Amino acid sequence: MNQGKIVEFIEKGKIISGFCIDQKDNRLRVLTSQGREMVLSANRILSYSEKRHIPIPSREEIFRRLNEREKLKEELKERVNVEELWELVRDDIEEYDNRYLAELVFGPSFKDEHVSALIVALFEERLHFKLKDGRFIPNTPEQIEKLREQRLKEKKRQEILEEGAIWLKGILSGEAVERDIRYREEIIRILQDVALFGENSKEIKTAKELLQRAGMADIRKVKDLLIKMGIWDEDENVELLRFEISRGFSEKVINEVSEFIKKVPIRDKRRDLTDLHVFTIDGVYTKDFDDALSLECMDGNYRLGIHIADVASVVRRGTETDNTAMRRGATLYLPRGAITMLPPELSEEALSLKRGRLRNALTLWVMIDGNGEILSYEFFPSLINIREQLIYEKVDESLIKQEPYGRLYKLCLKLREKREKKGGINLSVPELSIVVNEGGRIEISLIDQNTPSRMMVAECMILYNYLFAKMMWQNSIPTLYRTQESPQEDIQIDPQNPIYSLFKARRRLNPLFINTEPGPHWALGLELYVNASSPLRRYMDLVIQRQMLSYLLDGKIIYNREELEDIRMNLGTVLKDLQMIKQRRLRYWLLKYLKQNMEGSYNAILLDEMKGKFRIILTDFMVTADMKRPIGVKLREGDKIIVEIEKVDPWNDILLFRFKDYSETFA
Repeated sequence: MNQGKIVEFIEKGKIISGFCIDQKDNRLRVLTSQGREMVLSANRILSYSEKRHIPIPSREEIFRRLNEREKLKEELKERVNVEELWELVRDDIEEYDNRYLAELVFGPSFKDEHVSALIVALFEERLHFKLKDGRFIPNTPEQIEKLREQRLKEKKRQEILEEGAIWLKGILSGEAVERDIRYREEIIRILQDVALFGENSKEIKTAKELLQRAGMADIRKVKDLLIKMGIWDEDENVELLRFEISRGFSEKVINEVSEFIKKVPIRDKRRDLTDLHVFTIDGVYTKDFDDALSLECMDGNYRLGIHIADVASVVRRGTETDNTAMRRGATLYLPRGAITMLPPELSEEALSLKRGRLRNALTLWVMIDGNGEILSYEFFPSLINIREQLIYEKVDESLIKQEPYGRLYKLCLKLREKREKKGGINLSVPELSIVVNEGGRIEISLIDQNTPSRMMVAECMILYNYLFAKMMWQNSIPTLYRTQESPQEDIQIDPQNPIYSLFKARRRLNPLFINTEPGPHWALGLELYVNASSPLRRYMDLVIQRQMLSYLLDGKIIYNREELEDIRMNLGTVLKDLQMIKQRRLRYWLLKYLKQNMEGSYNAILLDEMKGKFRIILTDFMVTADMKRPIGVKLREGDKIIVEIEKVDPWNDILLFRFKDYSETFA
């Protein structure tokens, strides 16, 4: 029976002393020194005094005795050296009776008050001992070290909260951003993390507490705060921050590149084609020229030369430059400039196929007759000199009527025709191009992928990649293939509504895969295919160019199938991320452009009927968006309409249109 005993128990994280005034079964009625009466389970009691106070004193006397005991307990607690006690018992990993520990500290003449003081001292210190079932167990040295680190982190966290709240509160009230802040970088990192990841941020708890102390409850406004602080600009590319993509290169890479450049061009074991008329055809903004063409008439047939920049001979496997390229996966083209896979000193200068410069290449010569039949082909390392650097528009406007461009165009038409007879299908739509100039002006255009010059270059690159794959397969050289299975449904393009049917058809396509095993590429109508024509821009192309060059020069391979499988798995993830980043940034700048042109009307085609809304194709930009379902207007999929902007928010990716009128005035 514990009636009349003084007990210790935990309440709200503190050790509380109480007087047991009654007990019934396993329930104790306890009076605390604060005058609070509580009913406690016996399981909650840490210790009972040996002495019983019977008969039960008056309440006033109980309060007096408890308060005297509290004062004595505080004095005795100061005499407890927890670390010394731990040293005595650290090697015995067991639960100790509290009275035994009190005897070790105070000696054999200890009393109830000494036990109480010991319990409080160990509980409050919480470093060398842990409490389990009312008894204390010594922590291991490793556990103690971990607890110390946690306490230091929490101390720093509290300092960040106190200092950060004062700083941010001042900024929100208009004070200067630049102040001597000890934890400036940590505070900015916390704000950026929550702005990027919201509720999924690993800093969400600290960020919410920090913002609450600063008087800012809505975490969605953190981006505005970062802009106000000058940490982010108004159009910050948050996707690059989320994926930790850097625009620059490490010092080690820059130093490597300086050495690489000294070795360019490499002349050994190369066929000299510098007398050949070699030309490039690219976009007006292109800086990394990695493919060039040539065409010669030979006894009624034609020798088509497809010359791809030789990157593999310079950027060797395992260098820091190569490792960086592998992590990046490909050059990322964005409206405000590209983030290159390789340093610009290589991709835009030393290895780029620039006019008037001697350059190493991996050349494909293809003998073709006038009907587009391939008579023979060979790959070899070469040395070339670019004679002309052309742009698509100039070729389309005038040069397509001149030789060799006109003849090459006709041959490429034959090549496309043969692919399409084997099942290939052209599902290209005009490509949205967005360029943001240095002044912040957004320039938007649609690029037709089927102009003569673009079709000509595309067919040559398809031919290069196909014959590359064929040679690798015929010679049992491990490589990375691009494969695509046929769709489950037949795909037909309606000539009366081509854009609508193209968007529908593209949804039914199976995805492209990277494989170490050969397989067909359905959309191209080819039984084998690789990506080998852009080694300046794509890591996969660089890898298999290394494989081919090593085979051609030394009869050896660099990568075995298992190593290529590892590369395949890594690249698959990286390329998906890059595609998502590109799409999101294009969409951001499109939404910003639309926000600047809220009063305009836009052509659209109804793509899908959904619950409460429609999905539409904005034919001025070749992207999809949502439209409110109009009241009293009957619409069907495929209808051509005019829409107006209802709501647009670039930061939060919100774009909603409303119906304005029917239209039959655009194709």
